Amino acid sequence: MTFGEAVGIGGGVLAIVAPEWVPKMRAWLRNGITAAGFLILGYSGILALQDVTGMRIQPLPLIIIVLGALVVAGGVFLHTNQARKKAEALHEPAAPSPPVQQTSSSQQTPAPNLEAEVPQYFVGGIDPSRPSFVTATFILKISNSGNLQSFADSWTVSAINNGAEYQGTIRRINSSITLLVPTSGDIPAQEVIYREEDAIYSKAATPIQPGAMTHGILFTTFSADREALIPASFRISFRDVLKREYIVWATPGTIGQTRTYPQINPIERK
Repeated sequence: MTFGEAVGIGGGVLAIVAPEWVPKMRAWLRNGITAAGFLILGYSGILALQDVTGMRIQPLPLIIIVLGALVVAGGVFLHTNQARKKAEALHEPAAPSPPVQQTSSSQQTPAPNLEAEVPQYFVGGIDPSRPSFVTATFILKISNSGNLQSFADSWTVSAINNGAEYQGTIRRINSSITLLVPTSGDIPAQEVIYREEDAIYSKAATPIQPGAMTHGILFTTFSADREALIPASFRISFRDVLKREYIVWATPGTIGQTRTYPQINPIERK
């Protein structure tokens, strides 16, 4: 091997590895130097092989050697670029993850949630102004567990007994109303007076705040026999500010004598 051939081989190797020592070199310059290094290395190797064997390599084997060198060069280029891209990806900062959207109660759509209960009711009082009608008076409790204030209106009442349904009429209390409440035995019927401010439709006309509660009386009359209403179940419905309907039932288990409740004026008896 001559001195020139040795220098060519060393220069070719140096040209191949030089781009890795200078990673900030432009891609086209780095790839060009590497390709030149392979050509120099290949040509020097061919010359050295001819000197060692004492034979001149024919054109066809020379072409095959050059093609092989080009294939090796392409593989080295591909491997080097992939390794560099992986290294750069490891050093790149991770993209920040999108913030988690949290839904709190304050972000929920405001809406009331009215809950009604009938602690007690009684049937059978006779309205002196309408002797042919049987009355049903309900003690109602309404609370708001939602997050929006709401009134309660559009009241309806019906009685259901043995498949038959009787539609009741809600009576407004003008200043006051006197009912005759039947009693057992020889005890005379009692007169019970309710005031306008006791009515649930008056109390619930003022918006019920979230977490608040109100009591009131619902006075109704039915054109039906008292015997048909005593064992009946009563269906009471109303609507909130969003026009959603609510239904509460009064069953015979809650029937009984009248008594006072919070937020309802004391019942006056005569």
